[in-house]
Amino acid sequence: MLSFTCPLCNGAWPVPEGVAGRTGVCGHCGRQVLLPPWAPPSPPEPEAPPPAPLAAPLSPRVMRLIAAGVLLALLGGGGVVAWNVWRGRPVILGGSGVTSEAAHAPPKAPAGTPGEAWTHEELIAHLRKQGLRFDARATDYGSLLGPAMFFSERGEVTEAQAATLGKSNLPSGYAFVQRRKTDDEARAACAKTPGRCFAWGRYYVTGDAAFVDRIKGALP
Repeated sequence: MLSFTCPLCNGAWPVPEGVAGRTGVCGHCGRQVLLPPWAPPSPPEPEAPPPAPLAAPLSPRVMRLIAAGVLLALLGGGGVVAWNVWRGRPVILGGSGVTSEAAHAPPKAPAGTPGEAWTHEELIAHLRKQGLRFDARATDYGSLLGPAMFFSERGEVTEAQAATLGKSNLPSGYAFVQRRKTDDEARAACAKTPGRCFAWGRYYVTGDAAFVDRIKGALP
């Protein structure tokens, strides 16, 4: 049923929905009136969706990756930038672009020249393959000029020996083997102790003359 208010007498009375839009008699004043067309009620407005949950904060690793992408876009650096930022390593901005701290390391020795490129471990492995039998121990003696080791044909080099021996007081069967920064430095050091030393690439070797000769003879 619909509630209708007569425009002539202001009387309100219920009418069926089916007579809406027709002429009828007012139930209060008895005069003919036009019943207005019935309009269905408007559907209720949909409820607003709940607010989206707040995004979780980005992890430090994700933040570093985003920073790497920004650096690549702005500065045109290589993949090493993204990798270093991802790993949390420092990135140095130089006059010629972006580099990592690896670019400031000493230049590598050219390949194919063992005396320039070999580490002490590679040198020891080669000498032992050539049949030399000796013990080796690292020492801090002269370490400001380059990493050094004592080689001994007379048994184990103890920590005490490595801490107290010098190249000028080596016993028989011992050698002092140092890797200098350049081959020029190695040759200059050998020039100061002629007769019982030799320079091989960046290596300066001195000590017992017979042992030093055997080392020299086993090198490529």
